[in-house]
Amino acid sequence: MARSLAFISILYCCGSDTVSALLVGQQHHGVRGHRFYPGPLRRDALHRQHPPPTPTLSSATSSAISDSARMIKMRELALQLKEENIMPPINGDDYPENGNLQMSLTLTSSKYDEDCRTPIESEFMGLISTFLSYTEQDIQSLTTTSNLYLYYNNNEQHSKQSQPRRRRSREEGIRYRTIYSGVQAAALDPEVLRAFTILFEDYIPIRLAGRRIYRHLHNVMEEVRAERRGEMERARELCPDWDCIVKGDDDDDDGGGTNVLEYARRVWDTLMDEALLLEHSLESNLEGQEGVVSVPQLLDLGVDQVLIQEGILENVAQLETIVRETALEEEMVVMQHHGHKEGEYLEMTFPMFMNVIYRCNASVSTLKQTHDGSYILAVLRKIEQKVLEHRIAVGGVDDEDDISSLLAAKAVHSGSSARCAKREKFSNRFDEYVSTFQLWERKFNSGDDIDNQQPHTQSRRFEILRGCFVGARNRRNVAALKIVYMDYAALRIGGDLIFQLMSKLTNKIM
Repeated sequence: MARSLAFISILYCCGSDTVSALLVGQQHHGVRGHRFYPGPLRRDALHRQHPPPTPTLSSATSSAISDSARMIKMRELALQLKEENIMPPINGDDYPENGNLQMSLTLTSSKYDEDCRTPIESEFMGLISTFLSYTEQDIQSLTTTSNLYLYYNNNEQHSKQSQPRRRRSREEGIRYRTIYSGVQAAALDPEVLRAFTILFEDYIPIRLAGRRIYRHLHNVMEEVRAERRGEMERARELCPDWDCIVKGDDDDDDGGGTNVLEYARRVWDTLMDEALLLEHSLESNLEGQEGVVSVPQLLDLGVDQVLIQEGILENVAQLETIVRETALEEEMVVMQHHGHKEGEYLEMTFPMFMNVIYRCNASVSTLKQTHDGSYILAVLRKIEQKVLEHRIAVGGVDDEDDISSLLAAKAVHSGSSARCAKREKFSNRFDEYVSTFQLWERKFNSGDDIDNQQPHTQSRRFEILRGCFVGARNRRNVAALKIVYMDYAALRIGGDLIFQLMSKLTNKIM
């Protein structure tokens, strides 16, 4: 695209004859069969072949019309170059001596990206691009959003009748988050991405299983996004005074201010992550609903201390009382939109959490404080700081760690049911695979007989092996693949097949 833009800028300095010749040349050029050309370009080509009679104009008028027509043609050419994904030559030395620019353009123009993709590879890259479109907020919402509000937003009411609600447990939310995070990490690593592309192209069972899991994960993300919208809508109803923009000197949004409720949602995401990382947080209720925080977890994170210091809360007993009252009222609202409520009365979703703070603030604060968005924004910032201080106090998460990977590790080793024991077996087998790939990589890098390796390093299977070497060093990749290997039987069989193929290859080159 950068070359196309440079080419367009150069043509601005050229005369209309050059532009016309280029446009005519483009009409006869084709890449990969038939292409669609915009109607105006076809009409221009016909007019150039059979030009209509031109009225006589003054020199000034002719100059103005010529400049305007050239601008229009340049825009049309830019559009055509973008649609055809090609880059014509701009070096004058490439043109034949007879000056036939049209012939030269037809012979030497070339595509500048996506030039060698097979249909299956293009399909795979389309699937990957969908995962790359998910934001960090989307992925984090898999563990911080409650599915109680899936149908709360009126825009989602039609879905309630067409398909059943997919209930996600706390453990499932963690596993989903790990997979999404790992897929994005793999897509950003060229060697790992190339390995997955070859597997998708060359092995039909992996391709079929990949399509199926993609459809499932895509539906899950769409539901999570709808749930987050429902939570925000409910929070705006419960705390209407805080749905406002507050401007401050430390805003990161170009001076536009900060929406109090949207900032509160980001604080909630941080709070939820720390609550899940608390010791025994998963062991106590792994099958419980996702996106909820209990009162004991708030106390462990020190949220009650901030509220008491700010004069919003008198004591912990008052907090528990307000939480129970809020939960009972929210149950009636949720039943109207959802059908039933799940969870304990000392657990809070994001709308309930905001309603609790809103009520505490209204009960002890002045009317001015209740409606003052800047005041509650300052309180939320202190809550966020308190939660982050807790992370540092307990050891925190270093730069090489990823919260989703840490949560996945806790989920894998949590529980004592038969299902968890079975997953533990698959987890141990996968760990052996990863250790073996790391051992193979060390042997390969230290090998002296490089000449014997060369014929094999040019094969597609070696590209897979190289992707396995790189992927085994990435924690997010390893965590995601482990979840997939444990939870999806079809891909587990595919994983075993890949390991066997790579074992045969390493026996030849090492």
